[in-house]
Amino acid sequence: MNITISQELAQVLENKVASGKYQSMSEVVEAAVQLLEEQEAAEINFEPFREEIEKGIASLDAGRSSVFDREQLRREAQKRFGKSW
Repeated sequence: MNITISQELAQVLENKVASGKYQSMSEVVEAAVQLLEEQEAAEINFEPFREEIEKGIASLDAGRSSVFDREQLRREAQKRFGKSW
């Protein structure tokens, strides 16, 4: 496979190889793509948060509110989104 990259990016690849951490430009690209895959896998879908925030704002605007409990919120977030907060 052949790819075309900017001169600036080519220089970055060359510098990484010259540092001795990588043995080839292909190895640098493989590491970068793997990092990109890991980053994308770890991304959080913020849309459910936006929807809940909009609901909360609408409740406040309507004069409805409740006492804030940080631990309850944390447990609910873990239950809904499966992440440690």
